[in-house]
Amino acid sequence: MALDILSQLLRQTTRTKDRFNRDRFRNLVHYICWVCDNPRTLGVKRLGRVLWYSERNVYLETGRWLSGATYLRQQGGPHPRPLEPMLQELEAGGAIARRVADRSDDFDLLFAVRRPDLSQFRPEEISIVEAVIRVVCLDARGAVAHQAAHDQVWQIARIGEPLPYYTVFAGRPGDLLPADIDWAMRTIRSPAKDETVDAFHELAERASPKVADCLKLQAIEGVLWHLNHDPTIGVSLPVNDASWFIYKQAEHQRLLVPEVAVVYRFDVEELLLESLRIGSVDDVDEDDL
Repeated sequence: MALDILSQLLRQTTRTKDRFNRDRFRNLVHYICWVCDNPRTLGVKRLGRVLWYSERNVYLETGRWLSGATYLRQQGGPHPRPLEPMLQELEAGGAIARRVADRSDDFDLLFAVRRPDLSQFRPEEISIVEAVIRVVCLDARGAVAHQAAHDQVWQIARIGEPLPYYTVFAGRPGDLLPADIDWAMRTIRSPAKDETVDAFHELAERASPKVADCLKLQAIEGVLWHLNHDPTIGVSLPVNDASWFIYKQAEHQRLLVPEVAVVYRFDVEELLLESLRIGSVDDVDEDDL
């Protein structure tokens, strides 16, 4: 079955309404400006990076969205769509001051004028934000948690493209085991069948009341997004009649999100999905889509 058909079904099922929390985003931006009391350590571009890593790591560590803001792929990295209007609002309200850069190679200076309100945030959320600020703004020798995966996501996106939240699961290749290769080869050699849509509908129907099933759907969408943007991430399979590949996205133990394995091929420059497996190869009979 073509990869884009399953992607369309997933987007219809995993769409989250009213995720953006404007108040939390305002207080988050204000807090980051407050922590970076030396304005030359921040700037709008770094502020965008801090927000990007913080949003994604809070979700991966707690299962909750931090503000739910939309992020776009810009030339210099991920950029929160509501950031500029929010900075203007904070400045107009007297929460921050902003000195516009005099030169094109410099950046705006952001000053927090008064203490931010952190009552909406949990201690673990603030700890994650502070850890990101420490690396991005204060100590470049460190590394943000999950940074390689987060960077891969925005780097392979097109300029101006929104970066969906389910991509928190993308950019995380799992270790391919001999059993995974055996499963892929059996999939290729079995008689052609197109049960993916029906199997997906079964999962989607039972997903709404269960957080675990919703996370499974997000993990599937993450791996399909990744493949659509960079199909070269897969490993070639030893067959002669076509170009077959397998890719495995790693599990996320904290959120109990299982690994996702995909067998796919190329046909006249089109990426075609042959089989998709949720969970380890030992679970193939139960969760193989």
